[in-house]
Amino acid sequence: MPDETSGSVAESPANTAAAEAPSVDWASHIPQDIAGEKLWEPIKGKPLGDVLKGYAEAQKYIGGAVKLPPKDAKPEDVAKWKAENLAKFSGLLPGPPPDPTGYKVTRPETAADLGWDETAEKDFVAGAHKAGFTQDQLDFVFNWYGQFGAKGVKDVAGEIASATSALQQDWGGNYETFVGRAQRFADTAFSEETKTLIRESGIGRQPSFIKDLLELAGQHVEAGIMPGTPEPGQSVEEIDKLIAEINQELVKSNNDARVKELTDRKHALYQRKLGKDGLKKVMKV
Repeated sequence: MPDETSGSVAESPANTAAAEAPSVDWASHIPQDIAGEKLWEPIKGKPLGDVLKGYAEAQKYIGGAVKLPPKDAKPEDVAKWKAENLAKFSGLLPGPPPDPTGYKVTRPETAADLGWDETAEKDFVAGAHKAGFTQDQLDFVFNWYGQFGAKGVKDVAGEIASATSALQQDWGGNYETFVGRAQRFADTAFSEETKTLIRESGIGRQPSFIKDLLELAGQHVEAGIMPGTPEPGQSVEEIDKLIAEINQELVKSNNDARVKELTDRKHALYQRKLGKDGLKKVMKV
């Protein structure tokens, strides 16, 4: 019975057994080949129960982890890994949509000025998806290209304005006539491929090139290759007068070379006066 005078209580056999149970020296059972690993440092001296609890938590973590493909993985293996695992990160990490049509393509405001190519756009978006572009990355590229293109459009506009100013200064009131003649020559003489090269290279915006076109146009008119236009300020009456003078000289001339030269000049004058149909009006001498 308890000693009522002392107030002490005798320990039960169960409590005595728990107090006297020896602790498990789990660290002594670690295999020698891994006993020196630093991973044991945080749990040294902890009870076996804590160690087992930590092990269970680690297993849960490992079970939910995603193993990355090795550095030397083949492209097809990486693609397979992405197909199987990227969906797990949906909402956690940015990633590409399931397919290229999942992107929201926002074209830059300058798209119309840049001559937007829809086929090239689709090819780029497909390539961006293959490369793993996120929506933000795709938006960045389109915005950057729009800004870059806008600068190019501004530069071209500046070149055109500069060329126009220079030619107007040189040609004065004849500007519209001369530019029109140079353009008409280019349309007639050059293939579509050549005209594209001239346009894309920017040479067509250079005053010296436009002047050369005008010179070539004049040579072609003189040779009767293309219809001409009256010189600025040259009336139909003045052209008729020149033709009449040529006819008078043709009657008197016995020099074959001179006759050919005069005939070519008359031919060009008729073209200037009447355009293409002028060829039908040329008189044979």
